[in-house]
Amino acid sequence: RDGAALLHAEGANKAGSVPIAADDAELLKASRQVKGHALTLSLLGNYLRRAHGGDILRCGDVDFSKANQKSGGHAFRVIAAYEHWLAGNGNESAQELAALRLLGFFDRPATKENLFALRAAPAITGLTEALQDIDDTDWCIVLSNLADCRLVEHDADIGRLDAHPLLREYFAATLSKNQPEAWQEGHRRLYQQLKDSVPYHPEGLTGLQPLYQAVVHGCRAGLYQETCAEVYRDRILRGTGPSGNYSAFKLGTIGTDLGVVACFFAEPWQRLVPGLSAATQAWLLNEAAFSLRALGRLVEALEPMQAGAQMWVEQEAWKNAAVSYSNLSELQLSLGHIALAIADAERSVDYADRSGDAFERMSKRTTLADARHQQGEREAARRGFAEAEAMQAERQPEYPLLYSLPGFRYSELQLAEAERAAWGGPAAAEGSEGCAQVAQRGQAALKIVLAGSKNLLDIGLNHLTLARCALYADLLHGRTPGLDAHQHTEAAVAALRQAGQQDYLPRGLLTRAWLRHCLNDLPGAQADLAEAQRIAERGGMKLHLADIALTRAR
Repeated sequence: RDGAALLHAEGANKAGSVPIAADDAELLKASRQVKGHALTLSLLGNYLRRAHGGDILRCGDVDFSKANQKSGGHAFRVIAAYEHWLAGNGNESAQELAALRLLGFFDRPATKENLFALRAAPAITGLTEALQDIDDTDWCIVLSNLADCRLVEHDADIGRLDAHPLLREYFAATLSKNQPEAWQEGHRRLYQQLKDSVPYHPEGLTGLQPLYQAVVHGCRAGLYQETCAEVYRDRILRGTGPSGNYSAFKLGTIGTDLGVVACFFAEPWQRLVPGLSAATQAWLLNEAAFSLRALGRLVEALEPMQAGAQMWVEQEAWKNAAVSYSNLSELQLSLGHIALAIADAERSVDYADRSGDAFERMSKRTTLADARHQQGEREAARRGFAEAEAMQAERQPEYPLLYSLPGFRYSELQLAEAERAAWGGPAAAEGSEGCAQVAQRGQAALKIVLAGSKNLLDIGLNHLTLARCALYADLLHGRTPGLDAHQHTEAAVAALRQAGQQDYLPRGLLTRAWLRHCLNDLPGAQADLAEAQRIAERGGMKLHLADIALTRAR
């Protein structure tokens, strides 16, 4: 908490453009990451204030060497003094200095296997010659000496080595600048070691961690195109087709994915590194934009999403252009730019038709219909959804109804009258019957996703549809909301939270706030409204902010 307060005092006092308190969760998280180290927190807060207007959400983008420079360079001068002392203090100190410099290759603790790859013969010229002829006992002595100087933390039992982020950044900066060939060779070795250390498709987040690290090292070795295609796309995402996007859609690791996508940017999120193919550039811009949007950083997502969409058009890659403009429409909608959302959705439909892809032609019509629904053009929206559902029945006769995100969008429109009636508006005789019909759709859609893709977002949205059907039906019949409404609401919020997609989570929180209010759980309702508002304010989600204000008023 003291570290969070220091960050706040030094200028990290916003999340996005929204002012935050000194005990905000993002500040606490940043303080924990550097173990409450006062100098680091001071540098970090000062740099965020100067470079990013005090936005703590940009913490992951901070280059500590730049932060140190802008604050007078004091931290790096102390480390340089140690380096100078070790360099002139004999053979044993030369080994210690070589070991210390190896930490410049890491942004986390180094494992025994990582260090072995760097120390292996032949020596990395100008870097590891002093470590070539030492055995395991001498290596342990070297690390113990460094630990005694409090320069490193060494866990002798498992061979793990760590150091303060400033020390790692210092040696990263000096190595990359003064010994670029050694810098690239070290990262190439780590890239190879890490990607060979796990099965081709490891399971779960723990299994993927070595591959995520391999992407970082592959990029620093200059192997951008190979790393993007062979490790990130093929092994972490498991491709981008209907059964792909494993990490994001099945594990909800969107923040981690964004961290490795950042490695392909020379300037996040505007300028990519040179040497990538045009198709890869467009794809990476859209990957970055998708993750930023999912993490609630909507304003940041807008520029790369627009740039990526335009690149697909220039390449006449119509299917990808359709997907990108559909995503852009959804983003504009969340930001409250409804007219722009409709225009982008219309482009999406046009490009989908040009592509000839049956799924894209169907799904992009639901993006347009949803935008029209939000504009208040309900009849046009109904026609659009009906057209899309006819295309769905033709495309997959065994699943004639819309499901997944298209199905959720259609259900929102179909439940609109029942929702208004449940709030105490004009009575709708068909409201309760409509809830039952939509619930049947929701159950069928949930079965499809659980038997197939297991996409976390789809699971959450299906439960949300079923929760709303049960809640509205109970209220229309004058009943206290029952077990069905409660179970589906909790399942929806849990799955949406696990999916890591902040732009959808407020929908679940608003439904739960309403349910809790009906059950006289006023503190719970207020907590859900507060969380939804915090997410929406920080992300500039004006459509959600309108819904939150209406829910509070009701």
